Amino acid sequence: MYNVSKKTLIGGGILISVIVVVIFALMLINHKPKKKNPSSEQPSNDKTVYVKVNKSDANNALQNFALALRYSINSIEEAYLPSDCKDDCEELGQTNNLITSDYDEFQFGFAMANYFGEKYGVVKIPGTSPSGEYLNGGYAIGEDGFKKYYQNLLNSTYNDDAFEVEGEPTFTRKNGYIYGVINSDWGFNSLIIKFKEMTEDRDEYTLKLDCLEFDQNLVNEDLVYSNDYVNYQNPSVTEYADKYVKHTITLKLRNINNMYQITGMLVNKKE
Repeated sequence: MYNVSKKTLIGGGILISVIVVVIFALMLINHKPKKKNPSSEQPSNDKTVYVKVNKSDANNALQNFALALRYSINSIEEAYLPSDCKDDCEELGQTNNLITSDYDEFQFGFAMANYFGEKYGVVKIPGTSPSGEYLNGGYAIGEDGFKKYYQNLLNSTYNDDAFEVEGEPTFTRKNGYIYGVINSDWGFNSLIIKFKEMTEDRDEYTLKLDCLEFDQNLVNEDLVYSNDYVNYQNPSVTEYADKYVKHTITLKLRNINNMYQITGMLVNKKE
């Protein structure tokens, strides 16, 4: 678990400077670990195996993962730079954990359960509030199913402290449900995530993603830049100019209870 740190609440519709996304394979691609028979067992020192992935399908699923993580963190820079680096920020923290607090982790888990949890037994009621009145962007998530999903997803548990940041409650527990709000209008999408590669080593997986980053002013003013921005948002586009790749994300995964559990999330600033 993480130490809770002060965060700007995203539910109010604040535009995040850069979206970061995480994704794990069972929700992203139609890949399942192959069953092995005794005659085909590989020795433990075998080379890493590249997993065959439909990149278009992967990129398509990344759009929902982008929303899940955009909901839980403010920016990629906040993730990869140490909070106390002061004037040395450009030289420090080239790689760091993507999620840095219990509260952010809980927000991420809540959003993931909203987008993908039904497949794993999570009950959700959209458009509702603790009072029972309609609330645009409001969701009630059944806590029993959510606890199991959260554990399998993040190998973690949460407590009541995760429901609030700096003493301000943002989630409500009532009658077996957890109520929260997920903003559905994010405005300009400053980052496009593309699947790069996935490898397997002794039933553990490494998923690598490229982060294509764009400046809103340039997208509006520069025709070529704008054409690239519009074109690259298409999931079927799997080739792109390297100059737009500013960061990469590396996910460590393992298969737990028929879903891929995240054991590590790192963001790296491209040299």
